[in-house]
Amino acid sequence: CLACSSREINVDLKAAFENVVLNRRFFSWEDVERAVEEFQSITFTHYIHSQSQRASFSSFKYNFVVFKCAFGNKRKLQGTGQRNKLSKYLDCKSLFRVVLNVNEYIVRSYIMTHNHPCTKSFMRCDPWFRRLSEEEKENLNPVLQQSSSCDAVMEHVRNKYQKELISDDIRNMKSKTALGRFSMFQLVITDNMGRGRPVMFAWTKKEFTEDVRWILNMFQEIMGDTSSTETFVMDSSHAETAAVSQTHRNANIQLCSFHVCRALCRKTRDRRAKAYLCRLVSTESKRR
Repeated sequence: CLACSSREINVDLKAAFENVVLNRRFFSWEDVERAVEEFQSITFTHYIHSQSQRASFSSFKYNFVVFKCAFGNKRKLQGTGQRNKLSKYLDCKSLFRVVLNVNEYIVRSYIMTHNHPCTKSFMRCDPWFRRLSEEEKENLNPVLQQSSSCDAVMEHVRNKYQKELISDDIRNMKSKTALGRFSMFQLVITDNMGRGRPVMFAWTKKEFTEDVRWILNMFQEIMGDTSSTETFVMDSSHAETAAVSQTHRNANIQLCSFHVCRALCRKTRDRRAKAYLCRLVSTESKRR
C-alpha cells in the first residue's frame, strides 16, 4: 500500500491531543500507554518510539520517550530517471515528547499537524493497523485453507475483527499455513549454455553452499569429466555461485540474461531504454 498524495494536506489534531492526553496526569508508564492508545484509536494515528532513555528507578520505566508518527521517516532519495519505489513514509513532522518530572510523566512538547489523512481507510498503509493477534491468526487458518479468493478472506476479517487487510497480507499468511508445506529448492543442469536438454535434476531442502557443492560433486561423478566446463550460466544465488567457484575453479560464471534484464529494468522507467537494454543483453548472450 502506498501512502502518498499529490496535494498538500494538513490535519491538525491539537484539540484531540489536549483533550485525551494533556488533561491527564501520569503517575506510571502504564498510564501514558493507555492515554496514547486511546488517542490513536480515536484519531486513527500511530506513533512509534523514535528516541528513549531507560530510567534507573524501579517504579518508572523511562526517563523520556519521543513519540513520532509512523509515517514520519523520510523517503529515500531516488536518482534521476529511476523508478519510484513504493513506500508508506511521508516525512510527517508530528511528534510529542514525554519526560519524567520527579514522580510523574509530563508532555514537554508536541506537534500535532499531520501531512496525510488521519482516517481508517488511510491507515491501511500502516501494517500495524492490519496486524492480527496470534489467536486471530489461529482462528483464521481454516478460512485460509478453504478459500482460494483473497476478497473472501478480507471480507471475513473485516466482518469478524474489524480490520482491513490487503492482498499481500493474505498471500503471506497462506504461504505459512498451506497444507503439506515443504521448503524445496530445485537445481536443473542443462547443456549448451542453458539452451540444450537437461542433463541432471536435483532437489534440496536448503539452498546452502554445502548442499549445492554436494550436488555438483555428485554431478561430476555421474557425468564423468566435467572439470573442463568453461562457463556456468546461473541466477544471482550466492550459494550456487560459491559452490561452482569451489568445484569448478577454472570455469567462468555468467549471470543469465533474464536476471540481467530484470536488474537493468529496475533502474529505469523509460520503455525504450528497457527494450534497448534487453535486446542488447539477448544479442550478447547469443554471441557467447
